[in-house]
Amino acid sequence: MDRRRLTGILLVAAAGLAGLAWLLRPAAVPAEVARLVRAPFVETVDEQGKTRIRDHYAVVAPLAGELDRIALTEGDAVLAGQVLAVLRPVAPALLDRRTAEELGRRVEAARAA
Repeated sequence: MDRRRLTGILLVAAAGLAGLAWLLRPAAVPAEVARLVRAPFVETVDEQGKTRIRDHYAVVAPLAGELDRIALTEGDAVLAGQVLAVLRPVAPALLDRRTAEELGRRVEAARAA
């Protein structure tokens, strides 16, 4: 193999490697650019949060239900007769065959007692 042919093969291989490296390079990351100004920082976050409670209080309701979000905050004044919380009934569960039989047996046991 003569010198010119070897040089051509090496140039083609080098060009192929360079093309492969160019195709596999990481993509550019877009950056947000802004002019720096001195002003008050105003930003809001509207998301659900998780509260860590130090004092636990048990609130017992005679019925099952869902409690609506309480609008009061710590330190708010509360008047006599003011509604503090609203408890809505839960959607009834589906009555399948097994549950119907179980409830029937409970009724029979209550009548027998």
